[in-house]
Amino acid sequence: MAGFSYPSIPVEIMDDSLYYFGRAVEVSQGHVFIGNQYNVEHRDDITVAFFVADWVWSIPLVLGVPVQVAIIINQILYFLITGYLLHIILSRLRVQPKYVPVGVGFILLFVYWFLARPVAMQVVFPLFLLWLVSLFYFICYPLEKRAQVGLALVSALSLYVYTYLTQITVVSSGIG
Repeated sequence: MAGFSYPSIPVEIMDDSLYYFGRAVEVSQGHVFIGNQYNVEHRDDITVAFFVADWVWSIPLVLGVPVQVAIIINQILYFLITGYLLHIILSRLRVQPKYVPVGVGFILLFVYWFLARPVAMQVVFPLFLLWLVSLFYFICYPLEKRAQVGLALVSALSLYVYTYLTQITVVSSGIG
């Protein structure tokens, strides 16, 4: 699919890409709590780290897509999601409509290296932006149940997606 001469081992974009590819492959092979992909006797244990990001990233793998193609699909998908959420945020910040695409483009260029990181940052950046959108909505409409529940759900999801994201969301919410 991705070309006949494409290597069978995933190309490591970031220095820890193979670690995250391994986690995603473990999820696609039925070890949903990841365990430890390097020790067979612990492969069915529950991981001590976040795991929902691995579930989300491995959806193409579960659907039967090879790792190489899943990398490409996820790269494109998460850049599009990030760009869309950035568009919403810049529009909420009342940036002139003609400058919003330029702003989205510049921000995507700045965060490209982070978004190229599989599993962790590809899922974390869009979730953080979704949290910002939820926070904006909550600030504008604090008495609406939809705003309250939305912010609460995204904040709670951050704990399972990436542990450090929880620290950011809690401190930024003023809860801590």
